[in-house]
Amino acid sequence: MASAAGVGVFKLILVFFLVLILIGLGVLGLILRGLLSLLFGRRNETGDGQGTDGRFRFGRAPSPDKLPERMLACGLCGVHVPESEGVRTADGFFCCEEHRRAHDKNKAEAVGP
Repeated sequence: MASAAGVGVFKLILVFFLVLILIGLGVLGLILRGLLSLLFGRRNETGDGQGTDGRFRFGRAPSPDKLPERMLACGLCGVHVPESEGVRTADGFFCCEEHRRAHDKNKAEAVGP
């Protein structure tokens, strides 16, 4: 009888440790997922890396209308701006209308009267 009780206790301890191992693996998986999200995760439409429910979204591709935009350098100051925000002319690309006008003025002065 004593050995049967010992086997019962052994099984109880074994189940306890298996449950602890499973819980530990689950926690480790959540930690690894969070780290991978921080290192390699893609940002969602809001740009902050979090979904509408506040959770970080791992590995989600951005929607086609939110793909990165091409950055171009201003022909006057050299600052890079998104292509959609700048001013394109036959002479080049400028970060703003003011720099386009300044470029035209400099070009006219260089040609002379």
